[in-house]
Amino acid sequence: MIHISHVFNFQDKIKEKKEEISLEDLIETERNALGSNLTRVTLASFITWKKRKISEKKQSMIKDDEKKRADFKAGRQVGVSIQPL
Repeated sequence: MIHISHVFNFQDKIKEKKEEISLEDLIETERNALGSNLTRVTLASFITWKKRKISEKKQSMIKDDEKKRADFKAGRQVGVSIQPL
């Protein structure tokens, strides 16, 4: 004989499976919600975007490095304290 709790658990699992949305449906729903005024990504546009992002990152790193050097020269290095002997 099957215990009644097993029957209810089985029925709950069936309901959960029916309510699930497939990943493909979710992607399509979200894509349709974006609208039609979007830039198409082509190989050429991706390459130009990637080059621009790399150059921006390099510029940011250079700027941060220069700031660290300036702070070090000015004695504002984090974690350094000058104690008299």
